[in-house]
Parts: sequence; structure tokens; C-alpha cells
Amino acid sequence: MKISAAYNNGEVFGHFGRTEQFAVYQIEEGNIISREIKGNDGLSHADLVNLLASWNVDILFVGGIGSHAIDLLKMKGIEVYTGVTGDVEKNVIDYLNGNLNHNPAMVHQCSHH
Repeated sequence: MKISAAYNNGEVFGHFGRTEQFAVYQIEEGNIISREIKGNDGLSHADLVNLLASWNVDILFVGGIGSHAIDLLKMKGIEVYTGVTGDVEKNVIDYLNGNLNHNPAMVHQCSHH
């Protein structure tokens, strides 16, 4: 399984469409096997969905995201956890332990589209 998070200086970033980097964790048997920070290649919104899918991401943590992006991610088989804040690795560990603190209501309609 691969868990990714919108990433900014070790923290979960709050705006999916403006994410410049993603943390990507490879998980096997409930343990972190590897971690890396990947750039977004200058992409935004729908193109980010395809980028995450190309990395075989299963789960995405993000602070805020629009409902259309969530729908696109779900169509690619990526489960989205919104309202996630704080240290990325702590959130991954919390998820693996069944204690992820997230807010499913942190979905917004972006007015700049």
C-alpha cells in the first residue's frame, strides 16, 4: 500500500491544487518500508490526480480539497482523507494505528475555477 500526503516542510499542506510536493510512504504489513518526497512537476488539480495514480498511491492525506478533485481521485481508486493537519509521518503512523485525526467536512468548492 502507498500513502501520500500533500506536503510542505514536513506538514500536511492545506490546499491540494497548490501542492508543490507530496510525501509518499510505502507500507507493508502495517509498517513504513520507505518514504520519499516527490515534486508535482508543475501540475495542478486534475493533473495531480493522474500523477498520484501513476505513483500507485492508494490513500491521500490533505488539509483541504475540492469535491471535484475528490471525485477524480476516487475514480482512480485513491481514498482521500481531508482535514488532516500537522506532521506528515505522525499522521501516517496514526493511520496505521487506527487513530488518524481528520475532518471529512474539509471539502470546499473552489471559487477560482
